[in-house]
Amino acid sequence: MFCFFLSIKGKTQVGPPELKCASVTSTNSAFISWVIPPDPSGLFTQYQIWSSAIQSGPYSMIGTVNVYTQSSFTQTPSNANLQAQYYYVTTVSGTNTSIPSDTIRSIYLNLNNTGNGVINLNWNATHNPLLPSSATTYTLSRKTLSGTWSPIYIGPKLNYKDTIYLCTVYYDYKVEISDGAGCVSQSNINGDL
Repeated sequence: MFCFFLSIKGKTQVGPPELKCASVTSTNSAFISWVIPPDPSGLFTQYQIWSSAIQSGPYSMIGTVNVYTQSSFTQTPSNANLQAQYYYVTTVSGTNTSIPSDTIRSIYLNLNNTGNGVINLNWNATHNPLLPSSATTYTLSRKTLSGTWSPIYIGPKLNYKDTIYLCTVYYDYKVEISDGAGCVSQSNINGDL
């Protein structure tokens, strides 16, 4: 973990938090979490959360957090259920704003039913390369509408082919990857017959 302070015209600036996870929490919301930066001088004013559908931007500020010890933000509404979203956070200290945090991307799970009993699934990484604190394996899980989630793939790949033997059963799928900070990034839920 790296944390730093910036000196701007003799004033100390609290650095940005370290983004760790981004999860699609429903059809219209996403949740991001971070590690709080040190602020021994008590200069913190707020976190500013920024988002874009494209890594190169433009980014729009989607919210603020005015509590220093809060380490998460829920974006509602969010398009993360429709496509991956990029996020970064800045820290405001008085009238000074930190550099942006590293960018993290929500996981978007694509599903293609080939019609011959094979479902092609692919997804994006949260960061490239993965953050040093991130697990190196993804867990792809599947469930029927009335069932419980069961892992069908655990590994480093960003794709999987699922063979379906009962073509009249509707399956939902999701992908997760954990982080050493104690959070989990979860994809949208996608399903098909």
